[in-house]
Amino acid sequence: MPHSAGRPGLESEISGLTERRGQLRQAASLPGAHLHQVLEAAFAELDGAIDALTALRAQSAAESATDRLAAGQQGDRRLLHAVFQEAPVPLFLLDRDGTVRRANRRAGHLLGFSPGYATGKPFTAFVELPARAAVQTHLAAARRTGTGRQVQCGLLGVAGPVPNVLDIGPVSLPGEPDQLIVAATRAGPAAAARRGRPPAAGRHPAANGPGPRADPVPSAGPDASAGPDAFAGPDAFAGPDAFAGPDASAGPDPSASPAPRADPD
Repeated sequence: MPHSAGRPGLESEISGLTERRGQLRQAASLPGAHLHQVLEAAFAELDGAIDALTALRAQSAAESATDRLAAGQQGDRRLLHAVFQEAPVPLFLLDRDGTVRRANRRAGHLLGFSPGYATGKPFTAFVELPARAAVQTHLAAARRTGTGRQVQCGLLGVAGPVPNVLDIGPVSLPGEPDQLIVAATRAGPAAAARRGRPPAAGRHPAANGPGPRADPVPSAGPDASAGPDAFAGPDAFAGPDAFAGPDASAGPDPSASPAPRADPD
């Protein structure tokens, strides 16, 4: 029975083969030895050693392939871990019961905590209260049916609920139970308005579409362009003497005494 390197039986088999070789050599040196029989026995030992070495080589090759496969899987796991952590969207990896197993850096930025803070907590603990039941139902449906789900809700950050659209999908890893992955995408102003929230701060109201148009100013009528003198009346251009009275142009009073003249020096 061949044994691979490192197993306890290998040393005993080598020791037994060494002992039988010595016995065959001693038998061949005895007077009247049947050399043909000794030679056949030696060939049988060689055949056994060749079979054992061939089996050992095949087993060693299989173990090497297994080691390479394990190393490749380990490399894939490291790659997947790096992709998960550096993904440009918030990601949450959940166990079947909805507990957060891992959260990436973007998820930590969204919640305002370090990524490890969410680990071990129910995912719905980070969902605003009015939407928790709906999110829990979608998580259960995705786990039960194995199909993706989508739901809109607010995730609780340090500054209050942040409207997000959650994409929920099942994920399978070799040797591990099925899990769920949740990707959060920031909801736009229109979605926030449907949820009864104002648009995000800093967004100008004009960006939400044109407002109601103002009613046109009614026309001033046919005399609107008549100018400032349109209603001045017939005396508008009578001049400064128009109201000076009948003596306005009579000149000085003839009966008035003339002013005394000054005598020259």
